[in-house]
Amino acid sequence: MPKHHEFKELIDNAFRKSIELDIAKSSDSNSRSEQAKFLSISPGHFSKLLSGNVHLSQKLALSFAEKLFKGNKTLINSIADKFLESTLSPAVLHDSFFTIDSFFQELEEKKPSLLTIEYRDKPQTPPSSGGKHQESAGLLGKAIAHGLHVALFQPFGSFTNREANECCSSIPEIITRYKIDISRLTLQAYKTIYSAAVNIMALERTLKKEFEELTRQNVEDADIEAELIKAKQEIKERICLYIATDNNNLGFCSRIFGANYIDSEKNLHHRDVWEWVSADNYLLKQKNFDSLDINDFFIPRNRDNLTYEVFAGQFHPITTMWEITRSLPSSKEELEQCYEKANELKDDESCWWYGADLKKDKLWEYKEPVYSKSEGYWATILNAKK
Repeated sequence: MPKHHEFKELIDNAFRKSIELDIAKSSDSNSRSEQAKFLSISPGHFSKLLSGNVHLSQKLALSFAEKLFKGNKTLINSIADKFLESTLSPAVLHDSFFTIDSFFQELEEKKPSLLTIEYRDKPQTPPSSGGKHQESAGLLGKAIAHGLHVALFQPFGSFTNREANECCSSIPEIITRYKIDISRLTLQAYKTIYSAAVNIMALERTLKKEFEELTRQNVEDADIEAELIKAKQEIKERICLYIATDNNNLGFCSRIFGANYIDSEKNLHHRDVWEWVSADNYLLKQKNFDSLDINDFFIPRNRDNLTYEVFAGQFHPITTMWEITRSLPSSKEELEQCYEKANELKDDESCWWYGADLKKDKLWEYKEPVYSKSEGYWATILNAKK
């Protein structure tokens, strides 16, 4: 039996047991919509859980069990474990493969955690990009709102068309135009993800509901202005864009991500490089993944080919100093201080960037985020929840 069918059966059995115990009513299990309402989750998200398209977190599994079996701790823990076991396969295809949403959720649940993204091809999250992954801005925004740090790097510099023509006259025009597109779309991606994270944090605090429980109705009724002000500052410290000061950089290596996090349960520090890959539906069917309506995954890069230290070392001292401070420089002044602290530690042999002598000419400049209520929430979060 496919894993998601097993989860459906467990849900139905749990509702029957809950009705027998006079906790749920018969009407609560008349339809999937009624079940979702009883479990305090949006029908759309519940449908994706039942079809195996999204990951069931431990927190959500426990929430389901608590609502179905109030007060019975033994039964609650047992049912929550069964819910998790029945949904493991679709979300984590095996130990090394993650779907997009489960990858972000995995990092969200590991604190502290840092995701490093370098834009060497056109971002796919801004609505204006026409990319098919616009909904991932909402998924990443949710993870940021819940504690994930994200460092974005745009390695081609910031310039106008005229400046690009002056400094890039020695390379083909098609390359120059592509770099300008990346520069423009990276700023839009930054705005979209930042805004999504701000709005999710403000909405959850205002409504005292988790992201999965938010609906169009309760969002429209919310008065969130005070929380928005606080969220803008907090999120500003969790997602930062850094732009190269040299606009003559070349080289295109797409969809590479660095993940740095602490597994507190196992007392392990993970530094990994992941690649976002798209698989043809035919290949998925050959691997018996035909039940999943997805074809994009995160897979680990072999450390023999590319280590985290090599990848993150490109962005020294921003990514390296995060390991010490657990924070990202979120202003020009903080970036200056980051360089100064890194130089003070350059002779410390316990640091894996030992010996790196930073020059006065800074390789990266910090970019202030721009907030958009409509673009950040209505165009990404609600569309992703339909």
